[in-house]
Amino acid sequence: MPPERLISILRNNANAGDAGQYTVRVTNSAGTVTSSAATVSLSPTASTLRNISVRTNLESGGEVTPGFVIRGSGTKRVLVRAIGPGLAQLGVPGTNPDPKFEVYRGSTKISENDSWDASLAGVFSAVGAFGLAAGSKDAAALVTLNASAGGENYSVRVTGVGSAAGITLVEVYDADTAPTSKLVNVSVLGQSGVADDVLILGLSLQGTGQRTLLVRGVGPTIGTAFGVPGALADPQLTVYDRDTRAVIANDDWNGADFVSELLQATTYVGAFALPGGSADASTLSLLDPGTYTIQVKGASETAGRAIIEVYEVP
Repeated sequence: MPPERLISILRNNANAGDAGQYTVRVTNSAGTVTSSAATVSLSPTASTLRNISVRTNLESGGEVTPGFVIRGSGTKRVLVRAIGPGLAQLGVPGTNPDPKFEVYRGSTKISENDSWDASLAGVFSAVGAFGLAAGSKDAAALVTLNASAGGENYSVRVTGVGSAAGITLVEVYDADTAPTSKLVNVSVLGQSGVADDVLILGLSLQGTGQRTLLVRGVGPTIGTAFGVPGALADPQLTVYDRDTRAVIANDDWNGADFVSELLQATTYVGAFALPGGSADASTLSLLDPGTYTIQVKGASETAGRAIIEVYEVP
């Protein structure tokens, strides 16, 4: 009996018209074989990325840059927050006294905020964000962004006002109640330190069913290929669930499980390639709906700039 082969088909922007039964037909000189039919259905409640957060120790004059891609149609409302004083109220020491942010589409700035407006309090409650003290120097804004079938790229540049520095929490919430688009790729570029100052990206998957994500912690390649100074030499990647249990981890991507599938997913979602033998980290994660944190730290307690990337894999 010939060995069985797994055939996978990846497709973006599937719609209701794509539902149905599918077969695979293989032909060679000996004839034609048709597989049994497989039923493909689309769930309107399938799990999607709904919000992200980044916790970092922002240096004076430094910045942290979360990014995200919106794919679909129409527009999407997102709530963006950069929080320092609000963390101090929760007992977090060494917080940033005055953070601010700018939202960019490519190189074009489309929004900015230094101090939040009290009219946003209802939006905080609607998306499940914790409240902020009236008049605090935290930053927040509700921004309407365009979506497209191919995906629109946005970034949030977070800094401190003047020489303000310290622990900063950056959050991006999908504020749509009936979305016609979704977040398909989220990332953050920032400094990963040691001990409690490692780079952390949080995310929420909401809906039904499991979701496959390509998760990467990249250091060496952003230094050599993109000229990022002070890149983390050997990033180590760990995904934790809401109970801080490690779900999956990776040190060097070449040693990840299912490397061929990892390479296929990397190409399909449009992520830049990682050189063979590099010390960058990457893995595929099949996750249930819930909240997760992704930590990237340097091997042997080293520090440097790194990027955490999360891609939705169809």
